[in-house]
Amino acid sequence: MTRKITADDIRKAVNDAYNEYKNLDKGAIDPRLAGTADADRLGITVMLVDGTTINKGDTDVKAPLGDIANLVVHTVLLEQNGPRKMLKLAGKVCPAEVRHLDLPMSAHAIRAYSAIEPRDDADGKYNLIMDMLLDMTEGNPDLDDNLYKVLVKETADADEENKLAAVEYTVYDNISNVMNGYARLEALRVNTEQLATIGATIAADGKNPVTGNTAFDNDISAAVTTFAAYNGRTDKLRRYMMRAGAPSVFSFSGLVIALMPGVGAIAVYGPKVGKHGRSKQGKRIVQYITEAIGYNIFASTPLEVVQPVNV
Repeated sequence: MTRKITADDIRKAVNDAYNEYKNLDKGAIDPRLAGTADADRLGITVMLVDGTTINKGDTDVKAPLGDIANLVVHTVLLEQNGPRKMLKLAGKVCPAEVRHLDLPMSAHAIRAYSAIEPRDDADGKYNLIMDMLLDMTEGNPDLDDNLYKVLVKETADADEENKLAAVEYTVYDNISNVMNGYARLEALRVNTEQLATIGATIAADGKNPVTGNTAFDNDISAAVTTFAAYNGRTDKLRRYMMRAGAPSVFSFSGLVIALMPGVGAIAVYGPKVGKHGRSKQGKRIVQYITEAIGYNIFASTPLEVVQPVNV
């Protein structure tokens, strides 16, 4: 049995969520974005797998991808290796010491990026990941060069490279090149419509709903969604997933992408984040929308968006 809703039902949920949380005054802009982000901006985009797009608010604002870039990195790694081999590469056991290090850049993201072919070719690797990103969205992201330099300096000041080496953390390529490449990805700015296109491409088994092009093979889409579902702090993630029911990835910039396989994706920009770098507005808006339309990836009854019947 399938639960059926229309695009108008989703549009109402988006409008109601926007009105409910547009004045939420919790969290703060990440210090790295001070002077470049406006706390009063809020944008929501929902894109369905057929390309239907629902926008509300400041959907033209571009914000840094942050660790949402890791979603694209893992898509490339899965495309090259498949789920089983990828788990051996990117999911290799993490030394207990790493979990207690205060690192500005995700160690798992570094390992995943390093495992992508080609190796010993920094430009070739970065360009390959960028090709995937461009295939999954529409329009070119903008590189925030100042933020890129800040992120590189952060890792250098934290001595992250040497800290990972000291605990013998597995990396498959030159770690300096890997960290610089991943910092560039984190510093790419996209708006909510571009971000929702990435999510809708995953939800549509690799077919970009806007361009009609195939970004990746459909047999890895479930694995990409699974990565989004477990990405983050386990305790916080469990509570969030019980409410939202949509695998989500967050950026310190206030961007959120939530995946609804077979249906579409939700992208939110709300620049005020909590201490773990998650948009306060974004979390609540995703939860509001999924609850309002009755979507939950764990539900036994799938959701289908249908065209209204004219009478």
